[in-house]
Amino acid sequence: MRPAFGTLILLCTLLNPATAGAADDTVPSDIPPQKEADIQKLLAMTDSLDMGQQVVDQLLAIQQSAQSAVPQEVWDEIRAELDMTRIQPVIVAIWDRHFSHDDIRGLIEFYESPLGRKLVETQPAVMQESMAAGELWARQVLQRIQEKLARKGYAT
Repeated sequence: MRPAFGTLILLCTLLNPATAGAADDTVPSDIPPQKEADIQKLLAMTDSLDMGQQVVDQLLAIQQSAQSAVPQEVWDEIRAELDMTRIQPVIVAIWDRHFSHDDIRGLIEFYESPLGRKLVETQPAVMQESMAAGELWARQVLQRIQEKLARKGYAT
């Protein structure tokens, strides 16, 4: 549970108005308007921010169930801080740094294709199943490590 809470703290720090200026410094103001619009179109087409918000909501639900003494209004404040649209300018700048405008146009063309649409439609299920498989795998590995440590006489 602690890594998820650490992720929440990191996201809160990134999205906190007091630290937002630092994040805003990484957003170049010289992105050509059409490239910026195309990057935003690509993010919308791929449901990128929605998927990020789903991860944040899942992490919050885990923390909320683990810390039931925290009042709902506190969780509501945290959820408001973790609105993925607040980090969108930073995400746009990252895409700008790593992809040319032609690359972005090519990705838009792909995501407009039947295969691209299928990827967008199935990716949430693939991610959810992959996360569940990863969680199960990690528990099994941890159990084997604990058993090995116990066999060697180390208390766990």
